[in-house]
Amino acid sequence: MREEEEREREAEEEQRLQVEEEKRKVEEEHEKKCRIQNMKIELVSQIPSEPEQSCKEAIRILIKLPEGQRLERRFLPTHTLHHIYYFVFCHPDSPDEFEIVSNFPRRVLACKPTGGEEEPVTLVQASFGKSEMLFVNDLDA
Repeated sequence: MREEEEREREAEEEQRLQVEEEKRKVEEEHEKKCRIQNMKIELVSQIPSEPEQSCKEAIRILIKLPEGQRLERRFLPTHTLHHIYYFVFCHPDSPDEFEIVSNFPRRVLACKPTGGEEEPVTLVQASFGKSEMLFVNDLDA
């Protein structure tokens, strides 16, 4: 009888620990989502204004999100890959963790800011033409 009571207590303790672990995971996920939402709000100010339609040097960029949505925007050649990253990151339909890939030649663009001291790459330095198509890959999928 004591053994049975001991087994019941152990099972209850195990169940309690599992519930606490699940709660902790849910809280961590919620905190992460809140942090990302706050970052999106803060980084909107880092996106430069779109050049006028009449600007001849503007680069037209079409970005395809993983769910099929298409974003289109013009950037100046002096804007950086970070600006494209911020534009995608701050869009409500963008994934939280992603990479941006060019179509031809296929390459992953080093556009995510790392917080280091390196100078961001401009669109001219990245060999962008007058019009580019980019794809967003969801790294959490």
